[in-house]
Amino acid sequence: MTTILAVDDSISILRLIEIALSSDECEVIKAEGPKEALEEINKRVFDLIISDLHMPDMTGLELIKKIRQVKEYEDVPIIMLTTETSVKIANEGRSLGVSVWATKPFKPDVMRSVVDKVLSRRK
Repeated sequence: MTTILAVDDSISILRLIEIALSSDECEVIKAEGPKEALEEINKRVFDLIISDLHMPDMTGLELIKKIRQVKEYEDVPIIMLTTETSVKIANEGRSLGVSVWATKPFKPDVMRSVVDKVLSRRK
């Protein structure tokens, strides 16, 4: 089973991600912010992480820096889900290992397609 960690400070966005991606083959674990996300990555290894960029206390990029310091997460694909359109910030994300820069709002079928594509590259 594929396990995905979804990180966002918006409960409604987390629920949309869960609805879009949950299936018999895919489990979505929701973290309401970076602190919860860091707790979750210490519990298990996820196949994919989807993170918001703008969150209180820690940005998605700061979170990724911390996640990438954990040996098991050096190569785990990360999708940054955001409204941010800055090329500079997107480039910074790519330098930290962001696999895909996805925009909000998203359509569930597009999100599933992006996730499938990212995960297929990993196999």
